[in-house]
Amino acid sequence: MNRGWILFLAVVGVATLAAYVLRDALQTEPEPSLPAPQPSAVEVVERVEPPPPLPPARRELAVRGRLLGPALEPLAGRTVACGEEVTVTDAEGVFAFPAAARPRRVTVRVFRDGQDVASWDGVIAGDPEPEAAAGPGDAPGAPEDEFPMSAAAYSLDGAMVPERPEGLRWTLNVAPGAAAPTSGGAPIRIEQAFVEEWGNGARVRLRGWAALPVGAHVAASIYFDGFRFLASVEPAEVNGGAFQASIFCPRDVKLFSGTYLAKASFNTLLERPSTVEEWERLRPEVDWDALVVPEVERRIFAGDPAEDRAADAASREYYASKVASVRELERALKSRVQELKMFARTKGDAAAREEKRASRGGFRHEDLLAAEGGLDEAKWRAFLDTEWRPKVQALRDEHGARGQEKYQEASGRLGGLLKSLLDVSYVYSRFQVYPAFGLEPHESDFYPDEEEAGDLIRLENNIRDNFLGLARYTQ
Repeated sequence: MNRGWILFLAVVGVATLAAYVLRDALQTEPEPSLPAPQPSAVEVVERVEPPPPLPPARRELAVRGRLLGPALEPLAGRTVACGEEVTVTDAEGVFAFPAAARPRRVTVRVFRDGQDVASWDGVIAGDPEPEAAAGPGDAPGAPEDEFPMSAAAYSLDGAMVPERPEGLRWTLNVAPGAAAPTSGGAPIRIEQAFVEEWGNGARVRLRGWAALPVGAHVAASIYFDGFRFLASVEPAEVNGGAFQASIFCPRDVKLFSGTYLAKASFNTLLERPSTVEEWERLRPEVDWDALVVPEVERRIFAGDPAEDRAADAASREYYASKVASVRELERALKSRVQELKMFARTKGDAAAREEKRASRGGFRHEDLLAAEGGLDEAKWRAFLDTEWRPKVQALRDEHGARGQEKYQEASGRLGGLLKSLLDVSYVYSRFQVYPAFGLEPHESDFYPDEEEAGDLIRLENNIRDNFLGLARYTQ
């Protein structure tokens, strides 16, 4: 074989081998690569609303109450019905219904010898119906009865009646008859009163007759101890010669057990001019512009007589104790002021001072004098600023923290007495003690008005009058 063929075959072999190597390299499986990052998917969770809370279960509530006559005498042996339940009053006029889950509102009736003496609709006797607990308002439709309530009164009723009363206590003040007033009688007469107490508010409903045109309005209020305690927000509307007024006691005001004075009045100034013009057209014989209807009143009772007596006893004890403390403080201040003024007048005159000492049986507060006979200011300041005034202020703070008092006059008089006593100490010290010794007034005795004589007379009169006014609350 010649050398050319040998060279050709060698080239072909090398090329073939290279081709096989290249094929194997191309067929090698590549290294797996990580997938490209993809946006993370947001997990969607469906929000499930919690089920609505179940309405509170209707409670079983007990009812206690009293039935009283026109003179506030207990009415014994009378039948009282609360819806379908019936009981009889005892010798004290007391009645009770055991705890039960009653309808929200019931009709309360009073019978004597089978005859209906009084009937009251819409009396709160239980919690709201479960399906109505979350509903708007709680005002019932106006009942058909002898003394209809105005639509405005029922609207107010829904806003003022608590959803869940803390307790139920009723006092029924009834009259033997329910005849409309005659032409010769009073134009307005209060016949009945129903006091509903819920523990977190109360309602007093007054019923009566009025010889007034249909649509006339009667204003009603109740007084206690000479002060107007509560008044109807909406006047009662006359319909068929009858009216029924609702007086609500706010939940933060306590309706104390006791005797109240219910009052009712009518005034054309409270009526719409168009209404008065219509009356003038229908009743021209009446001088409506000059018409004056005297205010009428009737005593009513609310609550429990034993509770009334206990509260009165506690009130007497409290005011007797505080009046005694104030009198002691007044004497302590006045005795020192009087002796200091006398010391100042006899300063430097030993004979005159001895004469005064003998006539008075000695001095009690000579320690307030300095060695040379002047005022020992440090001791006087210690008495006023460290001892006496803090005691008066402590009594004021204690009295102010008591909150609502049963007797508003007593509360106001004691507060006024303590304030006047504190004020008079500034007048005494600033305008009498310091000038008597020729000293400049002390900064702790600042008093805004410098009319010494007028202010002192006014303050001493206030102190005297308040002591006198408090006397009847301490006995």
